[in-house]
Amino acid sequence: LAVTDLMVTFVVMPLDATWNITVQWFAGDVACRLLMFLKLVAMYASAFVTVVISLDRRAAILHPLSVGEAKRKMALA
Repeated sequence: LAVTDLMVTFVVMPLDATWNITVQWFAGDVACRLLMFLKLVAMYASAFVTVVISLDRRAAILHPLSVGEAKRKMALA
């Protein structure tokens, strides 16, 4: 989650701000496609990590004592 937030902060936001200030895109087609790709990747990665964290917390709350069982299964495998 921190990586996607840093990517948004240092890559996507400056490019997007430049685009909004100048109202024109001077960086070319490749940079435009890269910006759109990075915006989507950052958005979906952030949402995915948030869902995974919430599922992990849900499992920890519903099954608090199963941690030891999972470690034993991993040791047997």
